[in-house]
Amino acid sequence: MGLSILVSGLLCVALQGMGPGELVKTALLGYSPSLPALKGLLSGGGVISMVKPFCIVCVSSTFSGLFDGTGLLEGMKGLTHRLAGNVTPFGSLLATSIVTCLISCNQTLAIMLSHSLCKEDQSRQELAIGLENTAVVIAPLIPWSIAGAVPLASLGAPTAAILAACYLYLIPLWDLVVHLKRNKQKERAA
Repeated sequence: MGLSILVSGLLCVALQGMGPGELVKTALLGYSPSLPALKGLLSGGGVISMVKPFCIVCVSSTFSGLFDGTGLLEGMKGLTHRLAGNVTPFGSLLATSIVTCLISCNQTLAIMLSHSLCKEDQSRQELAIGLENTAVVIAPLIPWSIAGAVPLASLGAPTAAILAACYLYLIPLWDLVVHLKRNKQKERAA
């Protein structure tokens, strides 16, 4: 990421004639094009715009740590473990992710809670891919989640626009079908 930032900065100076002072200002405060027609589309960014999301991630991380440290989620871990035995570990992760996304209103916290609740039932690689295909893509489908509300508000789109996000709900459904099929094949082989 650092290399990308460095190359982008060099390209801004070399190709767009941006001075070093203007480059630093743009990096900190964001970009604002001079053409009025492009302002609505291209304005924004910068380090300052990332302060709130950074704080949200930090606070979310503390909640996850508190839940783990206090053992508050131990009863839920048992429930997710039993669910993993009844359906599949992915099915358990999917159900857990839906609940954590509905409750947390925050994609980061939903990912961390789902990870904490389901980490004993899968390998690290399976869990990482499973979280990507559940909590990451389910959070934008929740209208009151930051991952769902912010894009809708910034585009001025109605909440019903979530129904058009086919890719977001087809990923976990497809993975669930694949995992259920694999589970049946393993049962037949045994």
